[in-house]
Amino acid sequence: MQCQICYNESHKFYCANCVRTSPQLAVTLRFQLLTIQDDNKRLNEKIDNILKVSMDKSNIKREDIGAGERLLKTRMRRVNDLKKRKKDGQLKIRINNISNSIEKKKTFIQNLKRQITDSQDSKNCHLNVCKDISNERYSEDNDRLKQVQAVLTRRQRQSIQSLNQWFVISKTTSRDIPYTLQFQPVISTRTANKLPPQLVKNSIFTMFQYLKLRARIQCIQLPYPTMNLSPLPREGQEDEDYILKDIVEMTDKTVTENIAGWLTKLTINIVQLCQTNYILPSDEYIDPISILEQLDVDGLFYSLYLNQLLSTANQPSPNHYLQPNHNFQDTLNAITDQLTDSHT
Repeated sequence: MQCQICYNESHKFYCANCVRTSPQLAVTLRFQLLTIQDDNKRLNEKIDNILKVSMDKSNIKREDIGAGERLLKTRMRRVNDLKKRKKDGQLKIRINNISNSIEKKKTFIQNLKRQITDSQDSKNCHLNVCKDISNERYSEDNDRLKQVQAVLTRRQRQSIQSLNQWFVISKTTSRDIPYTLQFQPVISTRTANKLPPQLVKNSIFTMFQYLKLRARIQCIQLPYPTMNLSPLPREGQEDEDYILKDIVEMTDKTVTENIAGWLTKLTINIVQLCQTNYILPSDEYIDPISILEQLDVDGLFYSLYLNQLLSTANQPSPNHYLQPNHNFQDTLNAITDQLTDSHT
């Protein structure tokens, strides 16, 4: 680059020597700087005037302000009104809570005075006072517990919504694969023998991960939290590490042999979560065969995702009641039969 005055090599439009020795150039740049400073000063004053007019709390109408200033003033007044309304509401709630607490304590004190006045036996009086104190403490603890339960339920609901968004559970238009989980088909007894074993393995593993995380959010223990079909993991290894390590190396033959056991565990775990979320009644008998015939594994899984209440028709005999810890073999037999029927 060259200087625009002396045409010597320079890194800027004007070299330092020309700026110092050229009065005309220095004066021009100085005047431009002063002009820019004056413009900035006028703009700052204009902005200050607009904010001053907009934040003016008086209701006096002025005709010398523009439409933009008038609109900003209206919106600022609305914001101030909303803040004041919010603060008044909080104060009102706090006053009501304090008033209720005062009334409770006043009633409690009156009861104590009445018992002290009416009682002839000091021992009985002391016992009644202790009982009232215990009841009062129980009532306060019960109110606190309800508040904690409400907060816990709300946070669990938010965590479950985030979990559903993370796993991308959606419904499709296909009759063979009606539901997907993380863009993988949700496996059922109809499709387990028709899809590639590696896809079946990955989908079932993802379903187990979803159920495990949801059970952790709701602070419950699943009957079968992992895909491991052996009674115990290897010595020195946790169950989860054992599965994560071997799931990638699993062969197609192993997948085919374990599909029925995996779907059985999934069914029992899903029913357990459905009963916890009151999607299925927890105090009634549930027939696993009837549920699998009506919804299959994928439909039951999607109903858990929607928190959709399910009806339990066809009440079975006591031998088919689904108890997650005691009826694994009956559910396994039902799923094995359905897998055989779908394969043929």
